[in-house]
Amino acid sequence: MRELVLPDTSVWIDFFRNRDSTAVARLSRELKSAEHLVVASIVMGEVFCGAEGAQAMGIRAQMAELRPAPELDRWDFVAAAELFVQARHSGRSVRGYVDCLIAQTCIRWGYALLTSDRDFTSIAAVAPLRLLT
Repeated sequence: MRELVLPDTSVWIDFFRNRDSTAVARLSRELKSAEHLVVASIVMGEVFCGAEGAQAMGIRAQMAELRPAPELDRWDFVAAAELFVQARHSGRSVRGYVDCLIAQTCIRWGYALLTSDRDFTSIAAVAPLRLLT
């Protein structure tokens, strides 16, 4: 069975802005059937922070078709904070806690993370996070 893929916010933003990248090309291929794609609520929230009007409606329609990731529980929020601290203690920087929540979603549910955000490389150096770029 093929693994499920969770695209990060950075990939979705590049996709909706029609930017050319390896990650966007992979997302475009995956969207053809979408059976292996998962969307996390936190990623949707970040994507919608930059969308308005008709664009937001189009994004909503497209994302509504995707499999939702299960919501995190309170201990996942603690685990995400631990990822942040582990990265910092290993000399790597993670710019935001939200990336740690996205990483924890992937770790908890066994998803591969499709990303172009370098912060996830830092997280993957200290945790079992599988990255696709």
